[in-house]
Amino acid sequence: MSRLDRLILELKGAGGEALIFTTGRALQSLVQGKMIPSPNQPATTSDIVGLFLEIVPPDQAFELEGDCELRFPYQVQGGPCTQATVDRKGDVVFAQVRLVADAPAPAPAPAASAPALVSSEPGWDFFGDEAPPLTAGADLGSARDLELPEGLPPLELDLPGDAPEPPAAPASPDLESDPGPAPAKTAARTLEDGVASAGAPAAPKAAAAAASPAPAPAPTAPGAARIQSSGRGLRSLLGLLRAQGGSDIHIAAECAPRMRVRGELVEIDQPPLSSAEIEALFQSTLNREQRQVFDKERSVDFSLELAGLGRFRGNAYRERKGVDLVLRAVPVQIPNLSSLGLPPSVEKLTQYPNGLILVTGPAGCGKSTTQAAIVDRINETWHDHIITIEDPIEFIHPQKNCLVNQREVGTHVRDFAEALRSALREDPDVILIGELRDLETIQLAITAAETGHLVIGTLHTVDAARTVNRLVDVFPSGQKAQIRSMVSESLRGIISQRLINSADGKGRVAAFEVLITDRSISNLIREGKVYQIPNLLKVGKAKGMISMDDAIIDLVKQGKADPTAAQEAMEKPDELEKALKKPAPAAAPSKPGAKPAPETPAAASVRLPRGIGGGGSR
Repeated sequence: MSRLDRLILELKGAGGEALIFTTGRALQSLVQGKMIPSPNQPATTSDIVGLFLEIVPPDQAFELEGDCELRFPYQVQGGPCTQATVDRKGDVVFAQVRLVADAPAPAPAPAASAPALVSSEPGWDFFGDEAPPLTAGADLGSARDLELPEGLPPLELDLPGDAPEPPAAPASPDLESDPGPAPAKTAARTLEDGVASAGAPAAPKAAAAAASPAPAPAPTAPGAARIQSSGRGLRSLLGLLRAQGGSDIHIAAECAPRMRVRGELVEIDQPPLSSAEIEALFQSTLNREQRQVFDKERSVDFSLELAGLGRFRGNAYRERKGVDLVLRAVPVQIPNLSSLGLPPSVEKLTQYPNGLILVTGPAGCGKSTTQAAIVDRINETWHDHIITIEDPIEFIHPQKNCLVNQREVGTHVRDFAEALRSALREDPDVILIGELRDLETIQLAITAAETGHLVIGTLHTVDAARTVNRLVDVFPSGQKAQIRSMVSESLRGIISQRLINSADGKGRVAAFEVLITDRSISNLIREGKVYQIPNLLKVGKAKGMISMDDAIIDLVKQGKADPTAAQEAMEKPDELEKALKKPAPAAAPSKPGAKPAPETPAAASVRLPRGIGGGGSR
């Protein structure tokens, strides 16, 4: 019997699920959903390789001597079946042996904490001279604090009960990173099957029998909704996010995970995760620099790509109860401008050889998606050099007609300002800046636009006038006149966007305000009369301009936006009611002595809720 056989048998006897081996760390066991570290000394790469050389198929043994990704089944002599995985790159090895549920194992006796795993076999401590007992409840700390070479593909260690990997979702034009409609119903439940509001009628017994059995959800507050989930691992949760058409997932310490679907957070029906478990979910996805940032700053932005699921943008941060994690789904494919519903005038902005284009809006409205669509259009129609500076990289731009280089803040460069300074020496034609965060970045972006580059950036402002004010007000008072002059000459256009609940209640639609800089707009910016920009947007429709209120009114008239939500999003809510009212038909001249015709009330094309539509701006 090999050393690994003894470890697997002891793991099964303790009710465990997997053994995890990592270069530079002691052996860890997955027992009842908790990662329990062994007190043995850390393993070396040769220790782990030697262990797996005893069980790997002979035709694959030579691969362990170099970089490899091996997955193979293994049958313990007279014991359980397992699935072994070995992932080696250079001097670092990640490996795991997971028990395969070929037969239901007897449940371990209930305990107040995770069971203790004590080895009686001398082969347990194959890394050290002594084998102290492996006690439960040990402080897990970081899931992986190993200094790893940059770019090492992490070994995913999902907690037990992971759902099967769902197929990749099709691209979607939804700006809130909605990966599209849910796939056809499979064993994984769809939103209609998995979300049940309190007080809703129960499903028929026949339908319930067809679904896989699941524990009864805990009672929820009136009006709450829950999504059923069969897995607690990161891959399972992100697969559920894709399948349900959600945009974000929130994993908070001591709380059940929540998913943002159609703009609202919905609870996922599963037990809360501890801070250590959450840290174990995301630490293996970080490279060395990102782990250092998280340890120092207590938060970190990162991107994640999973086979079959696509890319996700993540942020991990510490708060009162521990570590929290937020992940946003990035559309599988880069959408084009028309599929996003952008006005045709936006495509004209991609034809400028230089200048500044800004995409603005509140957080979560899809600015990155619009930016990506603009860059993709340039990539198809230009023959130039594009440099993107992002935090983190979301969309991967293929090489089409342009050379595209993408740099990630914190991974490839220290900050936006440093990346911009170096970009000016890298012969770019187009520079995309993920976010204009501070004075130095804004100043460098304006300078780059003035020196012959097309610069595309974002700001968290809600309309064109406020965007111009933000650009100017960030500078000291002594420089504002000069900055107004520079912005008036370099600004090419501003796209402001907002998401509004759709009329059918199944999602959200985007409304776009578009400013195209012409001589009149430039004069207003130079003279500090930015407050007059909304008036020029109203009269500039022939040039492709549109105000946010007019864009929202058009969506309601087309039956795409919910009138109540639309009116709440407008600067002047009473304009919607006025625009939707049909004028009464002119009365025909009456003949002498004829009775007057009854008055015909003005009918609205869309009926607004009672009590909504008062005057005044918000």
